[in-house]
Amino acid sequence: PVRLPPNAAPVFLRMKSPAPRGEMLKQGEAVGGEVNADLKVVPGADGTLSAELLNLTGRTQSGTLKTGPGKQLAFSIPPNQSFPLPLKTEGKAEFGTMYRFSDDLSLSLKNGSRLDKHWTMHYFYVPRVSGTPDWKKIPAIPLSNRFCAKGISFRGEGDLKGVFRAAWSENALHLRVEVEDDVLQGDPKRFQLAGFDRDLYYFDGCLEVYFDCGANAIGSRIRGYDDDDYRYDFAPGNPRMESGPGLVHRRVAAHMQLAGGLDMPTAEEAAKKIRCQFTRTRNGYRYALVSPQRYLEPFQLKPGAQAGFCPFLHDKDSLADKTGGKGVTITSEAGKPADHNPHLWPRMILK
Repeated sequence: PVRLPPNAAPVFLRMKSPAPRGEMLKQGEAVGGEVNADLKVVPGADGTLSAELLNLTGRTQSGTLKTGPGKQLAFSIPPNQSFPLPLKTEGKAEFGTMYRFSDDLSLSLKNGSRLDKHWTMHYFYVPRVSGTPDWKKIPAIPLSNRFCAKGISFRGEGDLKGVFRAAWSENALHLRVEVEDDVLQGDPKRFQLAGFDRDLYYFDGCLEVYFDCGANAIGSRIRGYDDDDYRYDFAPGNPRMESGPGLVHRRVAAHMQLAGGLDMPTAEEAAKKIRCQFTRTRNGYRYALVSPQRYLEPFQLKPGAQAGFCPFLHDKDSLADKTGGKGVTITSEAGKPADHNPHLWPRMILK
């Protein structure tokens, strides 16, 4: 075999008959690194789980996948293709349940390359509806993970509790967040500041909602946002924190080339077209959100579609709190916020 060492400079090959050499280069592969193959764990719409193995070369790759419990699965992947290996052949896909998967996976190729990954993933299923959802028929999922900034703590179980319900229709994603809060602290002076509607996270009760449209953050070597992520912020729409239309701000957006190009909606358009209704309740408040397809692209609303999804609900008991306060969320690591952590956002699967 011919070995070409890695080099920052380009390599030029001169030959009389380039066609056979072109085929030879297609059959080439990197040796001694983690670049010949990749893997990710994919939940199925029926509750099953599969390891999707990706061949990153122009030649067939074979080897074994070892799971944490010691199970070994053999595989052979055609050039530049993917291959599913079943990890869980039976499972449930019930609405209102947050499912969890965590395992150490080791992929070994016959050429000696090896890839080790620890995969932690939470995931849930979203029902399809026609028109406005009947929320009484859609089970809720608790916002069970608590986050506290340094020097801040929760004042018992009754300080803040929340659940969310999600549904999708042909043209929109629907979200309802129901909150029990012992103190909803208004901030009338902030409404008088220039640009207050772009910094909604300063308000008590601000709701952040995150989307990883490519469902590609879990298992990625790169941390933080990438080109298919969104963050939308929502807050009460009046200084008295009364029921009525809420405020909307798109704080992080997908790259325009993935979201309609020159036709991508502006943040101002999204703030007007995404519906946000804020309602005070006897012991707290709730949000009802409707986001049309246009403001979630490149994510597509269709059966089987998957995306990273995570709400984060702010809680401030005093206007003197300048630390970032505390909140509840559904990130997959205890005590971690959603912001800049797409690898911790659960997977949303449309049924």
